[in-house]
Amino acid sequence: MPIATAATTAPAIMSHFLSDGFDDFFFLDVLFFVIFSHAGPANNIYLGLTGKYEGIRFLFRTDTVRSLVAAMNFLMWYGNTTLLLMSG
Repeated sequence: MPIATAATTAPAIMSHFLSDGFDDFFFLDVLFFVIFSHAGPANNIYLGLTGKYEGIRFLFRTDTVRSLVAAMNFLMWYGNTTLLLMSG
């Protein structure tokens, strides 16, 4: 029996989530993770504007994680509602 590795299990997990209708949330979650990671563009902009040497660890602080979750919930709720209203 072959050993399961990340390379073999990741596509199976992703296909499970994508087939269950979680593709919008999964995409938004990955997008926010990439943008607000320690080496992401949000930290690069912050470092460029403030001139500091260490960025904010968005995903390790309670207040920033709550803010990111609130922003994702806002986008998921009002983004879908806006699309439905605009489509007639």
